[in-house]
Amino acid sequence: INELVRHLDATRETITDYEQTLSKFRDLVSDLQTQNSDLQRSLADGKRLQEQQQQQLYTTTSTDFTSPTASFMSSKFGSTSQAQTLAKVIEAELRRLEAEQSANHVVRLSAFLPDSFLRRGGDNEALLALLLIDRLAGKCDLLANHLVERYPLPPCVPGQTLMQLPQTADGNVVDTQTTTTTVTGICIPGTDNPLPPLTKCKAEFYSFITRLIHLLRSMTTLLTQYK
Repeated sequence: INELVRHLDATRETITDYEQTLSKFRDLVSDLQTQNSDLQRSLADGKRLQEQQQQQLYTTTSTDFTSPTASFMSSKFGSTSQAQTLAKVIEAELRRLEAEQSANHVVRLSAFLPDSFLRRGGDNEALLALLLIDRLAGKCDLLANHLVERYPLPPCVPGQTLMQLPQTADGNVVDTQTTTTTVTGICIPGTDNPLPPLTKCKAEFYSFITRLIHLLRSMTTLLTQYK
């Protein structure tokens, strides 16, 4: 009986060892299956990434093939527009610099002039009126040219031919800038008094010009609204 009991205990120990060994093998198999799944997933991700890289390489190659022509055309037109823009900016800066220098020149010259020149109704206002006339004429020309460009008249409207300078009998063109004329038949605005002839002295001419400065300022303000 004792031998049978010892044999039974040994058999139980052997069964326990077998069960432990089987459990170890089961754990090892599950670990291997997990590693196999990870490897398959990594292989699939690698194939997908390789396909994406090939597709991207193909797209980049096709873009590089077509980009030289497009870049050449864009650079050609882009350089032309940049050059034109730069030229306009430089021209505007030069004009601004010239205007500033002219203003500074006038300010420095005014320091050497008598007080009677700057008083109200003096020669300063006469000069300002002359400059205002030039500015008003320039704005009128700009407005007229703008209207002609945007709203051209039909050919049936008369008076669109260019004006020609008068010529003498021998065919020479008369210089209208050196010819002295007298304006007649025009009255001073608001009165029946005739316009004084331009052949009088400069003092009387400037005195007449000072009367028009307020009217001309209102006219140039009106033209400024049509920018």
